[in-house]
Amino acid sequence: MDLDSYDINQPNTSSPPLPSSSPASNLLSPTRSSRRKERRAPSVTPRRFGRFFTPRNSGPITGRRILASVDSEELNRQPNSPHSVFSDALHSDAIDSSPIQSPSARKRGSPGHGEPIASRRGIALNDMAPPRLNFPPRQKESSQDVLGEWRSKTLNRFFKTSRGLETPPKDKLVRDALGGPPNKRHRAESPERHVPVPTRKLANRGLEAQIAHRAHGDACFPGKQYLAYPAADPRFETANFYSNKEDHETILSYEGPGETTPFCQASFNSSSVTAIGDEQGYVRLLRTDGWCSSAGKVESFFKAQDNAIIDMDISADDMRLVTACGDWSGRVFDMTTQSAAVNLKGHASGMRQALFQPGRSNGDVLATAAKDGCINIWDLRCSSLPVNTFSTMAGDDSQQARRRNLNLDILDAKPTNPMTLAHVRVANGGQNPASITALQWFPSGREHLLVSGSESSAAIKLWDMRCIKPRNREQAAPLAITAEPRHHTFRSYGLTSLALNGDATRLYSVCKDNTIYAYSTAHLILGHAPELVDSSIKRKPRGVQGIGPLYGWKNERLSGITFWVKSALRRANGSQAEILAVGGNDKAPVLFPTDEGFMKSALAQQNHIMETCSAASMAPLLSASRSTPSSLTPSTANIPIFKCGTALVNGHEKEVSTVSWTHDGKLVSLSDDSSVRHWQGDDGGDRARYLRGVGDFGGERWNCGWADVGADWDEDEC
Repeated sequence: MDLDSYDINQPNTSSPPLPSSSPASNLLSPTRSSRRKERRAPSVTPRRFGRFFTPRNSGPITGRRILASVDSEELNRQPNSPHSVFSDALHSDAIDSSPIQSPSARKRGSPGHGEPIASRRGIALNDMAPPRLNFPPRQKESSQDVLGEWRSKTLNRFFKTSRGLETPPKDKLVRDALGGPPNKRHRAESPERHVPVPTRKLANRGLEAQIAHRAHGDACFPGKQYLAYPAADPRFETANFYSNKEDHETILSYEGPGETTPFCQASFNSSSVTAIGDEQGYVRLLRTDGWCSSAGKVESFFKAQDNAIIDMDISADDMRLVTACGDWSGRVFDMTTQSAAVNLKGHASGMRQALFQPGRSNGDVLATAAKDGCINIWDLRCSSLPVNTFSTMAGDDSQQARRRNLNLDILDAKPTNPMTLAHVRVANGGQNPASITALQWFPSGREHLLVSGSESSAAIKLWDMRCIKPRNREQAAPLAITAEPRHHTFRSYGLTSLALNGDATRLYSVCKDNTIYAYSTAHLILGHAPELVDSSIKRKPRGVQGIGPLYGWKNERLSGITFWVKSALRRANGSQAEILAVGGNDKAPVLFPTDEGFMKSALAQQNHIMETCSAASMAPLLSASRSTPSSLTPSTANIPIFKCGTALVNGHEKEVSTVSWTHDGKLVSLSDDSSVRHWQGDDGGDRARYLRGVGDFGGERWNCGWADVGADWDEDEC
């Protein structure tokens, strides 16, 4: 048998070989040498051939996603096997198409059988024509399947969001790094996270809800607190304030030509007169009742100090005036004779505050504070003063005063209770005195209580003036210390002023972070606090922790970055509401109504907003709400901080330092532009409305001021 003519690919049969003279023998290959070349695997396979001639993708290269962003659906989606491209499903079974089974293993018989099992042969790769270069495109999902998947994912995200659950990080898609067009990306992006808009109840719409219910004959609904506060906008209390050009006065110097800067003021309790202290040490009495003479509004003046007057106060009977000077001293004046009676010397630095005690003391007890961190309590009854040192009122009904003896020299008084290191600043492991910038007495009945604030922090300290500091103790101990606002974590902000409301239930502090904080006086001492009861007995100070602020106020025109910015509160009287006035660095005083009914209304109108929603997603809702006033909007801080208040504009050209209220409800403001201006409010608001709308053409509102309440306030209601 000729081995060269034997085909190894043919099965072994018993049929004899064909003779060489047969026609089939002419189709065989010519006879080769007996030494046959070893047959190896071809170097060019159809797979390599197709990969070589297939053009590469010229489109933009999309960025890869991080592994954490690939979800389970993406991981389960496997690409097509390269062996399945050239396999034929009709001529090959699962065993033949396995990529791990070699051809030699398929030709060998299975062990345990007599005859080898010949596997069914498919198309030989060597006999195949070169593959086509245009591969079939990847099958795309139908639009119905994509829409159904998108709907299911949207519903899942909606239910998770409404229940307050966060979406897992692996389900959040990361956009392509290069930001290619959507049709070039490997996977279609899922829709953005759905933030549901909560439904707002009708009862939370304030005044509009009342009108709607009354129009339908129903006035009883949940949230009856709105019936007690029919005005849903706090601007109702401040929109009527204005100032005419006659209400302005320039502070001229008495020691030479030019002007001088006023530093402080104090209004009398029973007359339309305001005492103003300037940087030259003069005190001038300004009339605020609208009367104007040829010499101006200044009724009288006198020289009080040889240095700048930093602060002053008037006693309850308008008979005495105390000044705090920058030369470490203060003086008490008799206002009947306008002469100095007592010198207050006991501080080691410039004085910052001076305040008479209310109640039965009647100008005999006062407190002073200075930059040395010390609070001094003065009781003039304990000094060896003559009987006629001060003028007194006669016993009859003639309202005549017994004048003091002007021949007496100015007497020096000593503090009866010095509280050293009342406020300290901790730096580099040591304690340094902190400048005390604010003092406030409690009203009659609890006049032994005193609160103070400093430039070191926003904490307020409560003191009992009856507790004398022991001599062997260096630092005085307060009754309680309030907690600072919780968002003061990066740095501490000092206080510039303190004010107490009419019923002594709220204490307001002006902080240097441009915020006014409100404290509950009943919680200045947490737990059982017999010290806060009227006419309580003296107890040992413990320095316990008090509660922090309840809420705060902000205004875009409020800027209290210096300790010169002070506040004053107008007590509620008849038709006049209680209002807190604050100066500022933005050339305008700001008015804040203290009625908490406005804040309750604003909070109730926003209580449908979930806490899990971010402030950015709820900003369009807050701005588009028509029932919430634009001037009273709660913020997203850890305590409610309301953006409210009304600025009195166009009245000053520089910083407004101190403000005070007259006995008839007018506001007096001092500015660094050497001017004094008083503001009044009419019941109808016609004058303020006219000044806001007349414009600057024609000069009708030249040198006038008005309340800036927004353009929507003066619009006519249809």
